[in-house]
Formats: sequence, C-alpha cells, structure tokens
Amino acid sequence: MSKQLYAPLKIDYEMLGDRLYVARKKRRLTQEDVANLACISVSSVGAIERARRKPSIEALAGLSCALDISLDFLILGIESRCAMERCPIYEETTRLLRYYGLDKRKR
Repeated sequence: MSKQLYAPLKIDYEMLGDRLYVARKKRRLTQEDVANLACISVSSVGAIERARRKPSIEALAGLSCALDISLDFLILGIESRCAMERCPIYEETTRLLRYYGLDKRKR
C-alpha cells in the first residue's frame, strides 16, 4: 500500500476570482492591463474573475506578479503567516510533511 504524498486542495474559484477582481480594481488596472502583465489573454482574465475557468499554475503565478499579491492570498485568501497557520489546508499539509519526515522545522 503506497502512502499518499499530498492533501487534496479544495480551491474556491469564485473567491479566487473575487480576490483577483478586487486587487485589479484597487490598482486601477483593466483586464487588458493585467492580461498583458501576466502574459495571458484578456478573455482568460475575465473568465478567471467570473470563475468560468480554472487558471493554470503559470497563470496564477503571472497574475500574482502582475497584481503584486502573494499566491497564498490569491488562492486561499491568506494575507499573513499568522492567518496561514490557522488555515485547515496549512494544518493538514504541515501534518503530512511531519508524517513523511519532510518538515524542515525543528521538532
């Protein structure tokens, strides 16, 4: 029996789209501006904002750079390390890393 090396991640794509939209508006950027900065199409930006398309990791990385926001915030809405430590996904990931001996922190 093999061990599962990851915890399934449940991303709320509607919330991700909302965070993307708010960050874009806060910076007074158009969808076209963000698309150019993130190297994706304008239609992709709109579809991601409306949760009609699930972005690739490359698109997420480009969007986070274009809007100067962290991937933690864009994907999970986590703004700080303290908030991250209260996140159930972070807790489960940390537990799995410890279980498999991959946690680099001192125990």
